[in-house]
Amino acid sequence: PVLFGFVVPVIRMISWAWISKGYFSEINVFELTLNTLMVATVASILTVFLSIILGFSSKYFKSRSLNASNRLASTGYSTPGAVVAMGALILIGYASNTFGILLSGTMSLLFFAYTVRFFAVAYHPIESGFEKNCEELNNASKTLGASPMRSLFSVNLPLIKNIIVAAGLLVFIDATKELPLTLILRPFNFETLATATFDLSNQAQIIESSIPSLFIIFLTIIPIVYLNRRIGEGR
Repeated sequence: PVLFGFVVPVIRMISWAWISKGYFSEINVFELTLNTLMVATVASILTVFLSIILGFSSKYFKSRSLNASNRLASTGYSTPGAVVAMGALILIGYASNTFGILLSGTMSLLFFAYTVRFFAVAYHPIESGFEKNCEELNNASKTLGASPMRSLFSVNLPLIKNIIVAAGLLVFIDATKELPLTLILRPFNFETLATATFDLSNQAQIIESSIPSLFIIFLTIIPIVYLNRRIGEGR
């Protein structure tokens, strides 16, 4: 599977990229890479931050309603990206008509949709980390009179810092290659590696599309190797 599912296709794509190396400057691959890094990094930070706050709150206060709402929010990952994008557009359209807030075609809308889409990717490992490592210590900190914020920063976060890093990397990998959401919600004249690959393929420039495709692989291969090593060390 590794040979025919990864090595052979990547070698073929490298040969195509060499043939079409003159397109490096034409498609501005470095700007595309920076845009992709920016979107994926911000999406990772926002999603992990929200997952920490909601995961800690549901476990610390043992709130059934918050736990149920978190489960509902996790359904975004099982929803197609195009559906999430249309839902975000409907919500923003309602907010624009009601409150006069214009967010359509902005990076804020794109980041909001990424957070909805990938919340489950970060939330589930972080929630599991809170439940496995922190529950008894949270009970002890309550008995000792520590505040929730002190419990979070002094007890919980140091114990699950590796899980937080892994959750952020998982979101980063998914966000780097996300296509439908970005195509629908991106601001005007904003391109990522995924959208550039799609546009070139749509124009029957298959060989040229190997360039941004390879950069997607290069951006994601390092976090994938790191996560595999962490999993191996854990076992």
